[in-house]
Amino acid sequence: MLISREKFQLAKNIEKTRYGDYEYLYLEGNRAFVINPHFVLFIEDNPPDEEDFPVLEGIDFGSIPDKVRVKKETALKVLKNLPSKKFFHEVLRYALFCEKGDYIKFGMTDLDDQQVISQKRIDSEYPAFRSFDKLTEVEGELVDHQELPVDYLLKVLKAFQDFGAETIAVRKFIMNAPVVMTAQKEQMTMTGVVTPMIQQEEEAPCST
Repeated sequence: MLISREKFQLAKNIEKTRYGDYEYLYLEGNRAFVINPHFVLFIEDNPPDEEDFPVLEGIDFGSIPDKVRVKKETALKVLKNLPSKKFFHEVLRYALFCEKGDYIKFGMTDLDDQQVISQKRIDSEYPAFRSFDKLTEVEGELVDHQELPVDYLLKVLKAFQDFGAETIAVRKFIMNAPVVMTAQKEQMTMTGVVTPMIQQEEEAPCST
């Protein structure tokens, strides 16, 4: 499967937290996302037919990934090795993904050279978060007053800027509910959801 540079750019928004499971770029189907306790960002797209991508040594045509974790360092290496955004052949702006045994691999080429970056597969449970589909379907009335964590809102807006969004639609702005923002670019949709996303379980009181 082919993965766009915009998806790898999401890794720039990964932050160190006390919840280690959030420190990854996640690939799932045609969606890539990053998440922390305060916001989630995800991009959905319809990549070109991977049969148009040049054959790369050590890379097979991969299927749509099912919940693959990618380390931030791996994603940034892939991003660095992708051909120029203005490269003459559109499909070469993508990385080819495949899974081999205990490893996941990404291949890039500009037709003259190729680069393959691999990472050991990380198998563990996903962090708990609300359904993306439910988040984008929340109903309610607009409100005049809503407290938002400014730092995280600015980070999400910066991610939209890196994505290349010229306008952002605020899907929902509801009291005590997440703010859902979306933007379109070519055949890609980026969504950002701000406010605490993760509901931490309260510690049980000590028994006496």
